[in-house]
Amino acid sequence: MACLAQSNEGTDFWFGFMEHVDANDNNKVVLITSKQNTEGIVSIPGLGFSQPFSVQANQVAQVEVPLGTEFIGSETVKNIGINLSSNLPVSVYIHQYHGSRSEATLVLPNESISTAYYVMSYAGISAGPGDGFSEFLIVATQDETTVNYQLTDNTQGGKISGQTASVTLDKGETYQVKGQNTFNDLTGSFIEGDKPFAVFAGASFAGVPSFCPTYDNLLEQMTPIDTWGTRFVSVPTTDSDEDVFRILAAENSTTVNRVTQSGTMFMHSLNKGEYVEYDSDSANYIESDKPIVVAQYLIGQGCIESLPNQDGDPSMLLLNSVEQLRDTVTLFNSHLQNITIQFINLICRTDDIDIVKFDGALVQADLGLSFTPIGSAGEFSFLRIPTTSGSHTITDPGCGVIATAYGFGANESYAYSGGASFSKINSNQLPEGGCRGIDVTFSSGLPPDRYELEWDIGDGQPLRTDDDFTYTYENLGTYPSQLIIFDKCFNERDTLNRDMIITLRQAVDAIDEIELCEDEPINFEVTDSGINIPTGGRVSFEWIGPLDYFAEEQYPQISAAKPEMSGTYEVVGIVSGCATFPDSTEVNVNPTPTHELGESTTLCIKTNKIPVLDGG
Repeated sequence: MACLAQSNEGTDFWFGFMEHVDANDNNKVVLITSKQNTEGIVSIPGLGFSQPFSVQANQVAQVEVPLGTEFIGSETVKNIGINLSSNLPVSVYIHQYHGSRSEATLVLPNESISTAYYVMSYAGISAGPGDGFSEFLIVATQDETTVNYQLTDNTQGGKISGQTASVTLDKGETYQVKGQNTFNDLTGSFIEGDKPFAVFAGASFAGVPSFCPTYDNLLEQMTPIDTWGTRFVSVPTTDSDEDVFRILAAENSTTVNRVTQSGTMFMHSLNKGEYVEYDSDSANYIESDKPIVVAQYLIGQGCIESLPNQDGDPSMLLLNSVEQLRDTVTLFNSHLQNITIQFINLICRTDDIDIVKFDGALVQADLGLSFTPIGSAGEFSFLRIPTTSGSHTITDPGCGVIATAYGFGANESYAYSGGASFSKINSNQLPEGGCRGIDVTFSSGLPPDRYELEWDIGDGQPLRTDDDFTYTYENLGTYPSQLIIFDKCFNERDTLNRDMIITLRQAVDAIDEIELCEDEPINFEVTDSGINIPTGGRVSFEWIGPLDYFAEEQYPQISAAKPEMSGTYEVVGIVSGCATFPDSTEVNVNPTPTHELGESTTLCIKTNKIPVLDGG
């Protein structure tokens, strides 16, 4: 069940652009919208690029980024990550296009990304402007981020299907992986890191379905596994043409049941990283017993019959689970690259259809539009709304809505989801434990109007119903704790359990001082030999230091020291939720010596004496 109500709105974002089939010859645009007047900066530290922006409420600001932000190549590290920071929350989208080949995606803020992903991609194609390849891009948001990935197909860097590889990235650095051949598909590749990072995936050029003779680039930000759900509603993008879908599982022995709008039922059995592909021209209700992700692919215009003038082309989006409903969502319909037909798909609880508003107007009473029910008992409803380019706001004061935006033009399309929450609904929010005699914080982060809570903190105390509170444990030991969450919208209960471990506050021992020369590596070290780790417990570490340095390793390293990195680096150990007393390491980085030889001088040697240069 959810803990923190993350969304697509935020004030700090990291992202990048994958390789386009028209490499080094495509436009890359950042689109920013907000519910309030605000300002911010789009910067690319590795390229020395910085551009301020301002955006008015419910309007759109556009920033075009330079040519060098497109990652070209495979399995190398490039310092071309893009950062967007703003004073107030904004929604961010990126659009990459050239000729009749364009694609867009929502960008998630840093608080909505995480540390584990599966890739949803598609095989490439060889046609027209060149060869296209399946690909994914990793963007680091913190220094010294170690990322491990396991491949499902061969790559251009010589790695093979099933191989595991690792890369370490600093903040803003990017790493792209491309399939070896056009027919390779990296879907199902698993990526995991020790710090949060962003992942984008798709293809530089692809046909959807593969036999359709019209192609486009595919681009979508991947959602973390801990935000996946078990219930989805898919809505067609046209009246009669089929979309292509893929369902991918996060765990072994996952059972997926799918019901079409007409009542036809399908069942799929998947192991972790496996997916099933199908096409459908109707709405579907999808339910699984373990977390899944669902991708929807718009097909090429060569296979579309319902749109005029050869409108449409391949595009992809990840669907949000109906467990991620949100009371207010803002989406942007793009006009770029000759998009002329715009839509937004809405999904909500059937009980809420009379109170859903689109840009301030009641959808049914004011706009005269009608929802269509779907689900095993008709508990959800959907609607496809024709609209215009620009920013749109959808509200539901009941249980909330999910929205996706897409559009068509001559040989063109784009699509992205994002009008939803991105809460980490697959994680346990009970604390691991804490220190004896020090407050332990309990917090659900859930909207109190929707959820009712019952906390059993395991110390013989009465059940608590607060949204958040602190409690001090006076005795050492293991405390079986429980959180029961009642979702009033779904009329469901979810129970979380954890054995909380309360320990004494202990101490760590770090190296007292490190002195070295510029560009040498800084090797930090802290010993845990004096720490007593209780049975069932674990220990982790956190370092902080100058220039906003942060690391979560016991032995972190900075590969190339600079004088400005000199200062105090503090470390704490965290033993099952109990932070140790801190220790610190003083670092002194000596700059590389410089020598002043003075002005140039011409000497005429008329003696046997050897001239001596004074190094000054």
